[in-house]
Amino acid sequence: KVVQEESVMMGQFNMDCNNMVHIKSHTRRLEAKRHTLEKYQQWLNAFMQRRDRGKADIRAFFWLLLWHIDVGDWQRGLELARFALVAGMASPIDFSRTLAETVCEEIAGGILKTGKPNDHADVLEEVAELVVGHDMTDQIAAKLYKARGLAWLEVDPDKARELLMEALKYDSNAGV
Repeated sequence: KVVQEESVMMGQFNMDCNNMVHIKSHTRRLEAKRHTLEKYQQWLNAFMQRRDRGKADIRAFFWLLLWHIDVGDWQRGLELARFALVAGMASPIDFSRTLAETVCEEIAGGILKTGKPNDHADVLEEVAELVVGHDMTDQIAAKLYKARGLAWLEVDPDKARELLMEALKYDSNAGV
């Protein structure tokens, strides 16, 4: 019965992925993802409890993790990313970046797009802690330093300056 439920869930997930691809409007796609994510929460929790995880399950897990980040649910995205990194999961073959790079770039970029990084300083610090020691491109590291620097600008200008200087060190074109 569990295998049958899993098969139905994977079929539903594949349909949902296919539907997302066909939504041209970025705003409508984000809303569809937000709505769709609700039905996968139990599956995600069960996935993190299981020992046996197939390639299709892992692929679905990664896409659902990214959808959480896409819709701005950074805390749930971080929870899922933390699990995956601690479990030593690698990004699926069709991902060009590592999990650490993907999470770092997508969350930092998403927060920068809000125009209010100071509202999300805690999330940015969690991301920094999560990806410490993981190899990533200098441009992605710079984006995280930039977002963190802007988040600290009003609260601790010295720390902000230090972080922004790190962003410049990693990428002189970081927009700092």
